[in-house]
Amino acid sequence: MRALVIGALLAAPAAHAQALPGGATIGFGNLVLPAGAATPPAQYFNLAHCACSQPGAAPPGYAEGSFAYQLLLTAGSMPVHRPLDIWVGAQCDQATARASSCHQIASATIADLSTIPAAGAMPSLPVYDVMEPEPSAQMCEFRALASGEWALVDSNGDGTYDYFVGQPIATDAQAPPLPTGFTATASPGAIDLSWTPPADLSDVAQYQALCATLGGGQASTAPPPPPAYQTARSLCGESQDVPLVPSPVDTPAPNGIDANLDITPPQGLAELDPSYVCATVTDPTATSLRITHLPSAGPFLVEFLAIDAAGNPAATYLYPAIAAEPPPAPGCGCASSDPRAPLLPLAMLALGLRLSLRARLRRFFALALLLHERVRRARVLDRLLHALQAVFFRLAAVLDE
Repeated sequence: MRALVIGALLAAPAAHAQALPGGATIGFGNLVLPAGAATPPAQYFNLAHCACSQPGAAPPGYAEGSFAYQLLLTAGSMPVHRPLDIWVGAQCDQATARASSCHQIASATIADLSTIPAAGAMPSLPVYDVMEPEPSAQMCEFRALASGEWALVDSNGDGTYDYFVGQPIATDAQAPPLPTGFTATASPGAIDLSWTPPADLSDVAQYQALCATLGGGQASTAPPPPPAYQTARSLCGESQDVPLVPSPVDTPAPNGIDANLDITPPQGLAELDPSYVCATVTDPTATSLRITHLPSAGPFLVEFLAIDAAGNPAATYLYPAIAAEPPPAPGCGCASSDPRAPLLPLAMLALGLRLSLRARLRRFFALALLLHERVRRARVLDRLLHALQAVFFRLAAVLDE
């Protein structure tokens, strides 16, 4: 087993006696979860754990059906050779409340409390028992309950408990409220979903969306975000699924789908399969999220979850199916839905070649003009030289006479 400290866990004796004979006292220490338990303490006492810890619910080897708190003995001047009984529930130090709201865990009784070692005793308790402590309980209820573990001692053997110490345990099997007024808009390869948040956000921690194709397959091509929720099915294989309610979504009817059609969610959505998670927003005050990496225009089936801090989900499936816009063509590097968009790179290349050719032609014409001017000047010079040569020959002839 491994110890997980979750804060100051000691509680003072709750009723008649302040100490056992000789001044001995009992206190609670750390919360200890079984080896192999992966759930953090804040989500350990939720609806999924309640369902999985019911007798016969989980398969052999299930690790998260129990817990333990350290019981620490502070010895007095004399040993107390009396049994220490463990009860679960609320106000188990009061006889009337104990009869209606608590029950004893007989397997956790310590026959002689004086034998508690210095490191403490750690009697194991079922999660189900602390979440459903009433003697008449038969199933997990959707509720938040301030329960607890209690150590009770009949110190003088007269048949009446006279020493009590309790460790409060907050349990939460109540799903949070869902938003209303859902609206969906399409964009290339994506769906933008918005909503009106519930009036009371005190029990909302975050939101997630699950997506599927009409055929029941996973909709998004991106790796799914980790689920922020727990279900009995995902935790221990117990087929106690989260209740689903339908919610209308304001969106144009896609691809001829009847907007009034009440779509039955496929198995992956009905069971809240974590592989179908397609979007997450961790702000409880948020009013929108975006579903991306959709490989086509769809349409798609979308399920929306509100999740509390204990990991309990409230789920609704949206109808009708919701369409996206066609995603950009692979490799085009664009986000336009214009069907001419894939030709943009070729057009840009042609424009570049045209501009380059025009610049080269301009340069060629400039060189040609320069050469022409030089040739013209050379011809004028040649004529001048011929004229001077003729004059020279005439002068020479005159001198010879």
